[in-house]
Formats: sequence, structure tokens, C-alpha cells
Amino acid sequence: MISQQQFDEMKARTERARRKLKGEDPLKPLAAEVVAHPPITKRIRQSSKPLMNKLEQEAFDRVGRIYFGISNLRAQAIKFKIGNNAFYKPDITGILNDKWVAWEVKGNGGKNIDRGILALKVAATQWPEIRFILIWKYCGVWHEQIVQP
Repeated sequence: MISQQQFDEMKARTERARRKLKGEDPLKPLAAEVVAHPPITKRIRQSSKPLMNKLEQEAFDRVGRIYFGISNLRAQAIKFKIGNNAFYKPDITGILNDKWVAWEVKGNGGKNIDRGILALKVAATQWPEIRFILIWKYCGVWHEQIVQP
């Protein structure tokens, strides 16, 4: 009595010999030998969405234009811990006159604006060495407010 594995090996050899007699490629894998692999997934989790929305991008461009001598201007690059498993990430950060500055961009409406402003106030209190600035656009004009620690 032969095992199932031996039977499958004999069947594969017979199929390869048949292919060779017909002039086909005997080394081409048989249908039974082809293993279906799961789809290849990315090994590093990365988002393809844009980092900033339209208003934030406009504010980023404006900050780069009007603040002379600013360096390391980056979008959403620093995360501040403001509580137990609670973090705040400003929209724009940079170094101005050897001091870190963080800008938070807010629109006129929408959800979670109050929660975002509260997180900004908490971050300004816990990180007094960084200047936090709230900026918003109202009737086409940009406004700024320094958040006091």
C-alpha cells in the first residue's frame, strides 16, 4: 500500500513525463503545485492621505511668508503629551528667534472646535517654553491670538 504523498509524487512525475513527450515545458509547475499566497500587504503602516486640509495648507504658506527668519517649519510634526494617554499635535511648528512656536489653525465652524481649543490651552499651560498661537480666517482675513500659559 502506498501513501497519499507517494501517490501524488507518482502522479506529478507521470504528468511531467507526459508533458515532455508532448514537447511542453516539464518544469512548469503543475496546477496542484501552485500555492495561492495571500495578497501582499505593506510592512510599514503609512497613510496616503494629505497631511493638512486646505485651510491648514493656506495657513502654512502664510506663516512661511510673514515670519522672517523662521526655520524648521513643519506640518503636524510634534506631539505633546497633555495627560494620561492624551496628546496634542499642533498643525504647524517651527523655530523663530531660537524659540519653538506652534500654530493651531481653526475654521469658523464644525465639530470639535471647543475640544481642540481646550487641548491647545492645556498644552500652553504644560509647555510654557513653547509659544502657542491660535490662527483662524474670518471673512477672508487671517487673525492670530497668542495663547497665554
